[in-house]
Amino acid sequence: MDQQKEAINAFRELVAHRMRMDIKDVCQRDIIITPYEGAYGWAGVVITVNGSPPRGTVLVRKSGPMVFVGNTGTRTLTSDYADRHRPVTTVLSLLKTHGFPIEDMTHTTTPRPLVLRGEARR
Repeated sequence: MDQQKEAINAFRELVAHRMRMDIKDVCQRDIIITPYEGAYGWAGVVITVNGSPPRGTVLVRKSGPMVFVGNTGTRTLTSDYADRHRPVTTVLSLLKTHGFPIEDMTHTTTPRPLVLRGEARR
């Protein structure tokens, strides 16, 4: 399995676990990665698992903690959390493998939004 597919699957598993959802449901939904700009250029990205309401949203900022928002509440994940737990590294892996160099946003232009399609419903 290639790195992009591994990163997508790990992110879907993370969302299913955090949102207490069936993994099959999460796998059928699109993942939408939308960069946003601040006063001095690219400031971060919002990652959403599509749904109404969204099934999970992660706010990844250039500086400061990562925020995971869902129907089970809001969780702030600081950088030291990444050293001990999987969620931060899972999200960063998804971004890196899809062309969002979150650690070095100062030297790149703002990427375009990206939709990672869910698996076809059967």
